[in-house]
Amino acid sequence: MTHEPYFAARSGQRYTFRSIAEAIHEDHPHLDGKHIFVQLDAVDLRAEFDAGDTPYGLPYSFTDYLETAHA
Repeated sequence: MTHEPYFAARSGQRYTFRSIAEAIHEDHPHLDGKHIFVQLDAVDLRAEFDAGDTPYGLPYSFTDYLETAHA
């Protein structure tokens, strides 16, 4: 099983880049392609991200992740 890129929030919950991208695309399509900080603010995950841990490299935009070979 391949591990999807994610960040571990302050709470310990893991958020995959794909799940964030899908939430942005569904609920905030005007933010497709915007920087991850803008996207995290929109889905109220910025504080969780800032205090969490990201074991994988970050994309510029989570929604770009849906448009690459990772999707």
